[in-house]
Amino acid sequence: MHTGDQARRYAWLVALAALPTLTTGCSSSGLSIEGKDPLAIVHRSSISMTAIIMGTLRYDAESKCLRLVMPGPGDPQATPVWPDGTQPVIDGKRRGVDVPGMGPVLEGDKITGGGGASTWRKNPPAGIKIPDGCLPDGPDGTVMIISKVTKVERS
Repeated sequence: MHTGDQARRYAWLVALAALPTLTTGCSSSGLSIEGKDPLAIVHRSSISMTAIIMGTLRYDAESKCLRLVMPGPGDPQATPVWPDGTQPVIDGKRRGVDVPGMGPVLEGDKITGGGGASTWRKNPPAGIKIPDGCLPDGPDGTVMIISKVTKVERS
């Protein structure tokens, strides 16, 4: 039986192992940048990854990008790449996205969903550019490709 932390680590490893299939199949037409503040990075991939994704949405005012802060030591961060049709939103002073079939996900909200991860700086797909400042600090530049949001806990 896995503890919660072990299960999350296992899901993360499964997502990383499966990611080359997704990122290799992407092209520059496979991603779009929606909006200006916040920027929402959206994928148009038909591949549905199912590793469990959990995290809290954060907004970086300097880059105008959204980040997903995952549970774990040191609060690891990733750049979310949202499902097709997702649009940036501002609700009062909170920024976020409107995800088709789920509704708004705003900074501070916790999400659960399915998807996978990529170490973007180590394995950037040819022809795909994520705006400067949108990748989290660190040598990997982790990107979380979200196939589906299944739950939102509003803050």
